[in-house]
Amino acid sequence: MIVKFHARGAGRGSGPVDYLLGKDRARDGATLDRGDPDAIQDLIDS
Repeated sequence: MIVKFHARGAGRGSGPVDYLLGKDRARDGATLDRGDPDAIQDLIDS
């Protein structure tokens, strides 16, 4: 899946992270190749 981030967003970082990985971060078939979802969420919220 290709994910694009827009600079004009107004939502919280939990939305995209939960959408991609699931609320409990254990979505079937979803794998995280690299990075820290908590750090990305904090970056979006900053």
